[in-house]
Amino acid sequence: MRASILLMLTVLFAGTAWSQGKVTGKVTDRASGEALPGVAVVVSGSGSGVFTGADGSYSIAANAASDKLMFTFIGYDSEMVEIGGQSSMNVAMSAGVDLDEVVVTALGVSREKKALGYSVQELGNGAFTQAKSENVVKSMTGKIAGVQVTSGTSIGSSSKIILRGASSITGDNQPLFVVDGVPMDNADYSGGDQQRSAGGYDYGNAMQDMNPDDIESVTVLKGPAAAALYGSRASNGAIVITTKTGKGHRASGKKGLGVSVSSTVAFNDVFILPDYQNSYGGGAGTDWINQNMVDSLGETPIPDYGYDGSWGPALDGTMVRHWDSWYEGDDGFGESRPWSASDSDVSEFFQTGVMYSNNFAVTGSNETSSFRMSYTTSRRVFTRILLWIGTPSHSQGLRT
Repeated sequence: MRASILLMLTVLFAGTAWSQGKVTGKVTDRASGEALPGVAVVVSGSGSGVFTGADGSYSIAANAASDKLMFTFIGYDSEMVEIGGQSSMNVAMSAGVDLDEVVVTALGVSREKKALGYSVQELGNGAFTQAKSENVVKSMTGKIAGVQVTSGTSIGSSSKIILRGASSITGDNQPLFVVDGVPMDNADYSGGDQQRSAGGYDYGNAMQDMNPDDIESVTVLKGPAAAALYGSRASNGAIVITTKTGKGHRASGKKGLGVSVSSTVAFNDVFILPDYQNSYGGGAGTDWINQNMVDSLGETPIPDYGYDGSWGPALDGTMVRHWDSWYEGDDGFGESRPWSASDSDVSEFFQTGVMYSNNFAVTGSNETSSFRMSYTTSRRVFTRILLWIGTPSHSQGLRT
């Protein structure tokens, strides 16, 4: 009896010792076959695990009869594999996991978003190429929390951006732009009159030269954390732009040259116009400029042509001398016309703008180098040609 029990314990101990042996193997990239160092290999349901070495190899203690191994690596799909009694097991991992939670902070360093102690938001290439704008800064409108974007209305005008409100009354409140580790200035080079909406020229700013098709991702660093990474110039935050390279072509497992072509068409039209009144014409008051002469001599009323406002006499159809009736030799010289609202509307002045943008890019890479060449053209056209001339009566105007 004792001998039988001893024999059973010996067999059980031997089986346990065999099942708790070492499992070894190598982890590689499924597409390229290259070794993957730093892959986490964990026994499922336990706290034990190891990382693969520089050559992708690993060795871990596990129950070969019942345990499963979990393989995880940033940028790759996780793999759950049953050991199935094997003592050696090689695993090939596939790239393609969504990297939205991995962000670029400073000097090209990638960090997991959940590991950061400050507010970070990231935009992918689609935010700049879908419903494309000619200005990268303008493309951020409504896509980042706490961001205020102010853009000009003319072609090539500047766009300014503020993160979390203004911090200075007289200084520059824009964040620092960093493109592939190179700081760039988005200062406004327009004249003083342009900046206070009193005429002048808007010369644009540097960031509008950035091609949206070349952007891989944009990371927005808000608050003091940006200053800690990039210095005092980033006291208002930092916008870190990473451009596309040829490395992505090789990472996807493709060989040879990669060619991409994209075309976009955007239509621009006026969305909201002010409410205009058609009850009063131009002038500072309800009197004609020759009011006394009209009352005493009965002459034709003359409107106040030089006043830029709509506080003049009511547009009731009174026969008046308009500004173009004073030019000798013109067909309408000396004629009077009714003081009435114009049939045309200010909305007829605006045209529907169309912007065509085409991008052609070639990429490639090998074990030692990579390249990407991109060419983009943009062209604006108008759907119709229309000349709108306001009536002499100043019938379209704001009246508050």
